[in-house]
Amino acid sequence: MVRAWFMADVTGKDQRDPLMLDPPEDVDLEYLREHTHVLYFKLDPKNYEEELGKIRKERGYTYQDELICSPDKLPNYEDKLKMFFVEHLHRDEEIRFVLEGSGYFDVRDPEDRWIRIHVLPGDLLVLPAGIYHRFTLDHTTQSVFGESKKDVLEEMPEEDVRIGRTHEDEDNMKSQEEQDHPVEVCIH
Repeated sequence: MVRAWFMADVTGKDQRDPLMLDPPEDVDLEYLREHTHVLYFKLDPKNYEEELGKIRKERGYTYQDELICSPDKLPNYEDKLKMFFVEHLHRDEEIRFVLEGSGYFDVRDPEDRWIRIHVLPGDLLVLPAGIYHRFTLDHTTQSVFGESKKDVLEEMPEEDVRIGRTHEDEDNMKSQEEQDHPVEVCIH
């Protein structure tokens, strides 16, 4: 089961730390859904194709993409990881699915408080359109991250991390996305 909590200030700290308040203030799935409209699904990371296919069909996702996020496979790896942690939003929802590894998605609630969501294998998040969010790795893994409309995140260990479309590609894809409402799905 996914774990989420209200975050402490990241200023001067390692963004890959848990950054819990003292004392910690956990956020349950009901609060997450009601206040941020983030949806959570738990899939079997070893046997997910059928259930992921149902979710894709129900939500109208049609496009799959992949990119590799590891120091030896992603150009400007460190810069990309910093870019992923920059707060941003999208006009359409995104999906992130974790196959292996782990990391953090941070989302803002209506009161402008950051909520940190620790994602592990099998976790699938649907981030609604217009929500401020960012992503970072935790200390245990390199992670998969794609950035565009409606994409699915999968994470893999440091030696084999795959990523789909990057931020730079988003502008190039806008006209196509407006036509067929694709979903980026990182599949290994």
